[in-house]
Amino acid sequence: RLSRFLSRPMVDDDYSVLRMAKMLYGNCVDPSKRVDKEGVQPYLDVRSFNKERRFLKKSKKRGIHVSTEEETARKSGLGTAHFYEVRIVSSQFLPRHVAQFSTPKALRRTYYASHNNQVIFATEVYKVLSGNENLTDDVRVAINDTVNFKEKLLNATRSERLGLPDSYKLVRLEDLLWSLSIRINLDFDRIDLRTSDKVLISSNFVHYIGELDRVVRKMENRVLKFYIVLEQVIAHIEFFPKSLRQIYDKYMKSSDELFFEREDGKQLLCANILRNILATTLTSFYIGKYFPNGYIDSHVYIRINEFIWNTKMVLQPMINRADWISVKDKGDINSKIKYFTVQAPLPDDIMEFLSNKTEVENHLSGFCFRNITVLDEIFNLNADLYELNMKLSNLTKKHWNVFQDYYDVFSANLYYDNQRRALIIPMVLFEYPSFDLNWPRYLNYGGFGSLLVQELIRGLDFGGINYGESEPKKHSWSNFTKTNYDKKRTCFLDQYNKYVEPLTGVNVTDLTEIHDNIQDSAAIVVSHRAYHNYAKARFYHEAKLKGWEKYSVDQLFFINYATYYCKKLDKIYTRGMEKYEVAGASQEYRIVGRPQRLH
Repeated sequence: RLSRFLSRPMVDDDYSVLRMAKMLYGNCVDPSKRVDKEGVQPYLDVRSFNKERRFLKKSKKRGIHVSTEEETARKSGLGTAHFYEVRIVSSQFLPRHVAQFSTPKALRRTYYASHNNQVIFATEVYKVLSGNENLTDDVRVAINDTVNFKEKLLNATRSERLGLPDSYKLVRLEDLLWSLSIRINLDFDRIDLRTSDKVLISSNFVHYIGELDRVVRKMENRVLKFYIVLEQVIAHIEFFPKSLRQIYDKYMKSSDELFFEREDGKQLLCANILRNILATTLTSFYIGKYFPNGYIDSHVYIRINEFIWNTKMVLQPMINRADWISVKDKGDINSKIKYFTVQAPLPDDIMEFLSNKTEVENHLSGFCFRNITVLDEIFNLNADLYELNMKLSNLTKKHWNVFQDYYDVFSANLYYDNQRRALIIPMVLFEYPSFDLNWPRYLNYGGFGSLLVQELIRGLDFGGINYGESEPKKHSWSNFTKTNYDKKRTCFLDQYNKYVEPLTGVNVTDLTEIHDNIQDSAAIVVSHRAYHNYAKARFYHEAKLKGWEKYSVDQLFFINYATYYCKKLDKIYTRGMEKYEVAGASQEYRIVGRPQRLH
């Protein structure tokens, strides 16, 4: 949808940012429009911006030694592949907007190539960037050390990637910095953050940053620099020469990823690149142009609210009957269920702001593009967005999150907004093949409905990831509820581990998705019961599907449920699966294993 939107010709009424987005998309899809069609010079030019700086060079600022490399990279538009991330967050449980530290995206990927493949990839990248086919022994050692260093960082983030229980706390930035020998630079003047300010961190991040501090002290600077270069290449691989893209496709890409050299994949990749950095802005343009009278059709809204009402009628008795939940916790959960609603990705205030073309144009006037190559343009865009957001982050009257990917109608992911107590549903899910007003309810409840309930349960934290609270504060569940839940989770895990992965014949033993599986298993139960509650209230049975008369209503319910998770893996990919992939839950488990737990 976004790809088609950006491929349309420019018109006089387009916002300047929309014209820029269309230009970037066109340059990405058709490299022949680039001045430097397949060169790496733009990338090397950006790297030369800080070529004289040692990675851990320290400067004295407000009494604290800080590293300069991270902020330099962010200002250059390379903020996607470093040792930490900082973003401004807000919550009803926080005193104001605060900075949250988290692990970088580069270490949160679900797929990682084998050690040997990463070494080969790093070697080939070095040859291309250095222009030297002959590698010395020192370089080979450095490459191997770099891959080992990355694997140590991956081990440091293992608990986060496994979805293990996490907790949040506010700490003084000064206390966080002084506890580490690696110093983090936040450019305090730019984002108005003082060392005495409190920042938000998670227990998983504390473990990660402590391990990072330990391994960095033992690592040579050239290894740290090479790691940064490699992760930047991976983060922007779509814009690099064909030779590098082919190396990445061969050694680093999983079968689930779109291959850039395929024409159908290229358009989606180019659209996704822009979506990641301009989701909210492009969302507002799209809604304003094609849905001026409202986001959700009134008939769709009525159908969704009917489903929510039936879901509440199932969930609340289940909560009240649960002997493992304390009386107080039952009241808190039921209160969340009572006020639960469905809303559009864009709140009314942001929609009002973005509908004023003059105000938006003024807001975005800081953009400046050299129009040389698409890589240059992306770097400039990232840098401008970063700087503009930081300037607005502490001004509550401004919409600092207007550039975040928090609101995105082009995504297929739902999320629960705790502040609005609402499930945010992207537009794509209201259309075929996800949802159809003309379908009988047993289809919509089976697929679309189970998806909504999954996210509702995740928002309520009925699955226990944060023990009753998905916002960053102390756990709200009582010790009684938390202890009982942990016992039940162990029982679930015992059953879960008995499931045999059919393609490989091994037991599912990985903990990576255990919380998601608990929530998703509960979701299919609730959605199934909600449909039967609806069916009992009807005066007559729903009609069978033409051509599908031999299937029962329940069978059609689960057939549509399966369409949300079905996935095809070829034999070559299956044979090449890593051990951790084999041990993880397959799509076959989601389709067959979970419904078996209904009774």
